[in-house]
Amino acid sequence: MLFLILPSPCVFPLRYSPQNRLIMKILVNNKETELTEGNTIADLTRQLELPAQGVAVALHNRMVPRTQWEEQTLKEGDSLVIIKAACGG
Repeated sequence: MLFLILPSPCVFPLRYSPQNRLIMKILVNNKETELTEGNTIADLTRQLELPAQGVAVALHNRMVPRTQWEEQTLKEGDSLVIIKAACGG
């Protein structure tokens, strides 16, 4: 009889918010940001206090139409690029 001993998987400590929601890490403009699980792009833009107009968001280098911001749930490891329009020349 042959027994194979496998190493135990790495377990990372999970962190929870005071509301008992899992805290996850995402990248926003290449900066690590913590956010509670279940947030949408719309939630993130409100938390970042972004203006209502003149903002574009890309998720994994694909533009997300504003009409989909409320439905697009963010996940651990997501990478977003947020672009704000600026006046001038």
